Amino acid sequence: MKINSLTQIKLLFFTVLLISSLASCDHTPAKKNLPAGVHGVEVIQVLNTTKYTYLRVSEDKTEYWMAIVREDIKSGDSVYYSQAYDMKDFYSKELDRTFPSVFFVQDPSGSPERLAATGGAHMPNAETSSRRQPVTKMDNLKVEKASGGITIEELYKNPEHFAGKKIKVRGLVGKLSKEIMKRNWMHVQDGTSNGANFDLTVTSADIVTEGNVATFEGTIALKKDFGSGYFYEVIMEEAVPSDVERYE
Repeated sequence: MKINSLTQIKLLFFTVLLISSLASCDHTPAKKNLPAGVHGVEVIQVLNTTKYTYLRVSEDKTEYWMAIVREDIKSGDSVYYSQAYDMKDFYSKELDRTFPSVFFVQDPSGSPERLAATGGAHMPNAETSSRRQPVTKMDNLKVEKASGGITIEELYKNPEHFAGKKIKVRGLVGKLSKEIMKRNWMHVQDGTSNGANFDLTVTSADIVTEGNVATFEGTIALKKDFGSGYFYEVIMEEAVPSDVERYE
């Protein structure tokens, strides 16, 4: 049976169309039309620790490691995010493993649309990321000022005066985040305030657990930008805690 020229052209057209469709058919998250600033990855390997889930992922045929606050995720799942910071030569004590590079993701999501709805790559400050709830003021809190120190109210009344200086602040740790950017992060309050400012973020190599009062001695920095949305108007860095006791 002979096939006329028109039929041959049609067959050739549909063959080319089929090949093109197959070549462009890629269901990995990274190939979707993602909102600006949003990354899409496919999970290849999962390693869980007490607080974190480490994921080996693929994005645009590139593999890398990322970490999120522990979640129930399995190989083959899709994860989307817009906020992450890269930690080089990061050592995990629980895994007893050093990662040449691992991205700590702040806003993992199963839906790119959800990230777009919350503003995509925009994150005004560290306190308002999708993984961080706003810090609330502790009612009826009274912590005695450290000897030779200042209160949080005094600090916020005149932060420029204390910029670059080492000071002491005594307060209650209301929130602790361990080993982020090679620091431990603590939210400290003493019951005083200046306007809406009642909480001081403190970074330290040491740890004071939540519910404990301590005297923190460290250097005050203003308008500190760590990148990836970690921006602080006032922060105490490299603090050394002392006189730690349980708040009663």
